[in-house]
Amino acid sequence: MADETQKTSVGQETPLEPENDPGITDFRRPMVTGMAQSSAHEVHQMDVHAAMLSDTTTVLGRTVTVPGGIYTVVFGFLAVATVLEVLLGSLPSGILLIPLLLAIATIKAGLVVAYYMHLRVDSRLFLYILLVPLVLATLATLYLLAVPPVAY
Repeated sequence: MADETQKTSVGQETPLEPENDPGITDFRRPMVTGMAQSSAHEVHQMDVHAAMLSDTTTVLGRTVTVPGGIYTVVFGFLAVATVLEVLLGSLPSGILLIPLLLAIATIKAGLVVAYYMHLRVDSRLFLYILLVPLVLATLATLYLLAVPPVAY
């Protein structure tokens, strides 16, 4: 409070008012103005966050209500999928083992990105920022797998 007041000659403190004194700059004014302008966006973000914490979610076009919240259900599915991966990994190698493990890992990664990283409700720009390098890396890997490993 000492930085916002000024002592007069009588010893009384008067508040500094940047609107009345051109020599005083209030650096907080742009922040307060910006907060007032972004309040509608913040309210929308709070609504989206509250929707993520609710027991009701939309999956494949259906509205589903789950006890304990969607985060708990996603966590349970991730735990079951991890145990399934470990059990499948201990089986002898077969032609379907690696594609099956990759499919389970892809589903788990998709759930983490969609629910825990909130890309399900965030701007689609963030999804594209994630998907473009992922597609490029997949294409590069497929190309390198297709090229025969010979030296010149």
